[in-house]
This record gives sequence, structure tokens and C-alpha cells, in this order.
Amino acid sequence: MPTNFQNDLFPNAGYILPGQDPVYAQLVNSLHADLTPATTLEFILVEEICRVSWRLRRCIMEEAALIAITDPERVAKLQLNIDRTRTFYHRLLHKCHAELRKLQTERQFRAESTTPGTDFSGYGLANFQSIRNDITRQNAIETRRRRTELDIFLTSPVPAFDPAPVPDSSNLASFCKKAESPGTTPSANAA
Repeated sequence: MPTNFQNDLFPNAGYILPGQDPVYAQLVNSLHADLTPATTLEFILVEEICRVSWRLRRCIMEEAALIAITDPERVAKLQLNIDRTRTFYHRLLHKCHAELRKLQTERQFRAESTTPGTDFSGYGLANFQSIRNDITRQNAIETRRRRTELDIFLTSPVPAFDPAPVPDSSNLASFCKKAESPGTTPSANAA
């Protein structure tokens, strides 16, 4: 049974009680294997998930210890503290999971949507999916604008075609005929 409930849930010197190091190490190793952090930020989030998971485990242990307390008023007060603490850590765990999921999804998206060997060091935490969506949206707007311009061009009235008058062909010399010398006929040239 805990002697100081507040110190057991929020210890100042560390959140691993004496003798619990091997169990905590097993939890850390298991979570690292499951969540596979690949960057420093992902590693930090996985470490926070480990700490939060451990503290949620501590809430369960403290709640189990309430059975030994006989004062109902004290039990109610401690149960309220445990419930608040559990709620806080569940929210924190959910936030860490969500952030880790976003980072890992973004990392996967970058790897699959770019050529191998692309250097991402200058992009920081830029969200490639949002960037791609914005580019796609801008391209769609530009396509609609061009389509509208083309529709306007195709539906505008065509000016009437007024062909130029055809010149009299009798005044034109045929550029296909050979010039004949005077007094010769085509049949005389062939002989």
C-alpha cells in the first residue's frame, strides 16, 4: 500500500520505483520495436510514449492498492486523483501517438513520392502531403481557367469570311507551260 500517493504517481527523483528497472526496460524495448522510430523527433516521441505508458501502469497499481484502505472518504479522494491522473496520461498518450503517426506517415510519403536519394535536410517538418495537395489544387484552378478561356474562344462568333475577288485568269500566264518560240508548235518540237 502506498504511503504517499502523490509521490508514487508523480515522483520527483524518477518515475521508476526500485526493483522495476527490468520491467521498464522490457516495456521500452517492446515499444521501440513496435513503433520503430527512425528520426530524433520520432525517438523523443517514443520515449514519451514509454514514460506515459509506464505511468498509466502505475495508475493501475495504485488503484489496486485502494482495496486495502478502509476509510471510504480517503478511498474516494484517492480514486478521484487516480482517475484525473489516468485521464491526463491517456490524453498525452493519444497526442504522442497522433504526432508519431503524422511524422512516420510523412516520412513514408516522402520516401515513396520522391526519387531515391533525395535530400530532405532542408525541408524540416514541411508536410509534403499538404504541399502536394496545394499544388494539385493550384493546377486544377489553372486548368479550369484555361478551359474557360478556350470555351469563350470556341463559342465566340466567328467573323464573316469575305473572300477577295478572284482575278481574271485570262490575264495571267501559266507558270506550268513552257515558253514557246514564235512559229513553233509543240508537235514540231517533239519531232
